[in-house]
Amino acid sequence: MYIASSPRLSTVLLAALPLLIGCAEGGRTRGDASIRPDGAIAMTDASAARCSATIACPAGSTCCGAVCIDTETNPSHCGGCGMACSPRGSSCVAGTCHCGGGEACTPGETCCGATCENLVTSSTSCGACGNLCGPDEVCTTGVCGASPCVPECGEGERCVGDTCRCGAHEACGAGESCCDGECADTDSDPMSCGACGHACARDEGCVRGECVAMMCPAPCATGETCVGTSCRCGSGPTCGRTSACCGGMCRSVSSDPMNCGACGHACSPGQQCCGGACIDTRSDVSNCGACGAVCGDTADGCTRGRCTCGGGPECLLFPCLAGLCFL
Repeated sequence: MYIASSPRLSTVLLAALPLLIGCAEGGRTRGDASIRPDGAIAMTDASAARCSATIACPAGSTCCGAVCIDTETNPSHCGGCGMACSPRGSSCVAGTCHCGGGEACTPGETCCGATCENLVTSSTSCGACGNLCGPDEVCTTGVCGASPCVPECGEGERCVGDTCRCGAHEACGAGESCCDGECADTDSDPMSCGACGHACARDEGCVRGECVAMMCPAPCATGETCVGTSCRCGSGPTCGRTSACCGGMCRSVSSDPMNCGACGHACSPGQQCCGGACIDTRSDVSNCGACGAVCGDTADGCTRGRCTCGGGPECLLFPCLAGLCFL
């Protein structure tokens, strides 16, 4: 059969040559695609990011619009097409949005770098990330402006709405200062003596805003501190003779099973603290069933917290000798 040659026919044959070669090599038409059994072209090269109804994406990516997207890591399509992390997140990890190294911000907040900010009220990101208000300004509805609080808030406090607050608390009272979100009396607080954060030494107290040596008549017990002329356990008075100051709280070391005999000495399960000693009241004849419950001569043992004679019931009227009740 004779086929007349022409420039147009030659062009068509040359264009079809790669397809013919690809079919002869197992169905591949080019280096980054293959023909699927349903006739669609499947892209095998991740760099070939275009997709359509007949061109599938490589494994691990999803066709979003006409582009192959890895929805496990793409912050514009995190977990699915069109599911953008912004403004609550800045990165996508395993199909979940994150802000910095933490979870995505809550609704109403914006991820600014690695921090969640409320652009409506944040004085460090007012209206936009990184937009700082002036030292005498507050952020209201996303705009920096003069404080609406009258009179002005004290040092360390901030104006919320039209109310001054110290951290999560109300404004401090007269004679107090807002120190790291807590109100403190700088005239007497040894941790903020005279000024916020100025701590006195362990053996000093704060008197009228100055750290002074303590003048207790006798050395304070372990765990207590001398405040003025009195020993104190935490914020309370000194502990009694049968108690000890454990972590700022008075504990009875003669009966407290968590501090038996000394602070932090805990009895084992099943034991009670009797006179500062850990006792198993289920078997101790001097503390049978309870601290101080002594089995008399009508018994020779303690079993499960009950006095016994020879392993049996305690004798009622007669002494227990050699495990037997005698007249």
